[in-house]
Amino acid sequence: MWYECSVTLVICDDVKEGLKGLDLHWSGEEESWEGCTAIGDNGDIYCIVREDVKRLTVLHECIHAINKIRFLVYSEVDLEKDETYVREVSWLQNTILDMWENYFNQLALKESQK
Repeated sequence: MWYECSVTLVICDDVKEGLKGLDLHWSGEEESWEGCTAIGDNGDIYCIVREDVKRLTVLHECIHAINKIRFLVYSEVDLEKDETYVREVSWLQNTILDMWENYFNQLALKESQK
């Protein structure tokens, strides 16, 4: 089964407000709100993180994103044969981390031009 969707990284000051702004619902626990991953009505995946989080939170949300995609296509992870899953997670982590780093590089560039 093939599933095509986009995964979007959203960096914001407040995760709850980020969800509200995108008209998304998240059913997770509200204790930390450093980040969350939600599925939009169109099936696209949104990794939403606060601007002040560490890389580990961004990488953590990537795993949730892959898990949500697999859930949508009814694909379970075989822990004895998990190479495909690990490659999916690694690829998405690399892609999203590049986006995250580019965001902060652009902020630093704007700041240096003031």
